[in-house]
Amino acid sequence: MTSDLKMMQVALNSSDLPGSLRLFSDVFGFANAGAQAGWGEMMRIQGFDASARMLVWWMVGRQQGMQLEIFTHLEPAQRPLPADWTPADHGWVRFGIGVPDFDRSITALGKLGVTTITAPTGARGCRRVAFRDPYTATLIEIIEENDALSPGVRHRHFDLDPFIVYATVSVADIAASRDFFGRVVGLPLIDNHLHCAEDEALWGLAGATGESFLADTGDMLIEVVEYRSPRGRPRPADHRLSDQGIMNIALRATAKPRIQGIIDRSLADDPASITAIVDGEAALGTYIEAPDRQLELVAASRDADPWMGLVPATPLFAVTIDPSTISVPSPKDKP
Repeated sequence: MTSDLKMMQVALNSSDLPGSLRLFSDVFGFANAGAQAGWGEMMRIQGFDASARMLVWWMVGRQQGMQLEIFTHLEPAQRPLPADWTPADHGWVRFGIGVPDFDRSITALGKLGVTTITAPTGARGCRRVAFRDPYTATLIEIIEENDALSPGVRHRHFDLDPFIVYATVSVADIAASRDFFGRVVGLPLIDNHLHCAEDEALWGLAGATGESFLADTGDMLIEVVEYRSPRGRPRPADHRLSDQGIMNIALRATAKPRIQGIIDRSLADDPASITAIVDGEAALGTYIEAPDRQLELVAASRDADPWMGLVPATPLFAVTIDPSTISVPSPKDKP
C-alpha cells in the first residue's frame, strides 16, 4: 500500500547558504529551483513574530514534487547545533541521497575539503558512506543507486541524477511515534529495516542499539528510531525552528481535506503542537511542533510546483566564465 501523502522536502538550516548550494550542486548534482525571502506576518507559521526574517533557497533532484529547502535566518539569528550533539539525540538527525556515480560524488566531496566518517562500505554497485555536512552540521548518507534500494530505483521525472531515499528522526518513545505517524498522519508503516546495526558506524554510532520502523511516503521513507544505547537526549528547552540542522521534513497532499484531517487529529491530541495555520484559496499549511518530531504539512495542487520551488530553474551559474578571459588591473592601472 502506498500513501496519498508524499514527502515534499527536507528543510535545512545552514550557517553558510552559498556553501550549501555549492555542496549540493557540485557533490550531488541538485539543480537550482529558486529562492524567496520571508519576513513579517508570514513568519508566524514558524512560531516567530513579525520582526523575523529569513532567506530560503530550493534545490531539486530527479523526483517530482521533492526538494531540499535551505534556510538562513537572520532574525532570530541562527544558533549552531550544540557541540556535543550526536545523531542519537532527538529530532531529525540524518537523511540519505542516492547517486548513480558514487565515485564522482566522493571525489567532489573531497575537493570541497570534506571527509567521510568511515571508508565506504558494501560491494561495488551497492556502496554507502556518510559525512557531517559542514554547513548544516547534520549527517548525510551517500548511497550508490542500485536495484536493492527500498523502495527501488527512483523514476527520473527530471533529467537529474540525485534523489532522496529517506530521512531519519530519533524519538523518545517509539510506541507514541507509531501512533503519531500511523493514526494521526495516516502513513503506511513498515517493520522492515532500512539499516542494520553495523550501519550505525557510518554516522559515528558504532555499537548503538535501538528499535526502528519505517513510514512510507511514496518513493521516499521516514525512518523512525528510538535509540536505547546511547540514549537519545531531548532538544534544548529553548530550541527554535531557526537553529542549525534539519528543521523538519514536509509532507504534501494535493487535496486540502487530507491535510485538514491531520490538523484536526493533532489539535485533538495536543492543541499546543500547531504553531499557526495558513488556509488560503490555493493552499493549506501548518507546522506540527512536537519535542522529537517536527513536520510541515502542505496541501497544494501540482499547478503550484513552479512557485513552490519544485521544478528546475535558471542554473546557479547561467554563464560559464573562461578563467583566461579574466584580468585584474594592477594598482597603477586604476584611476
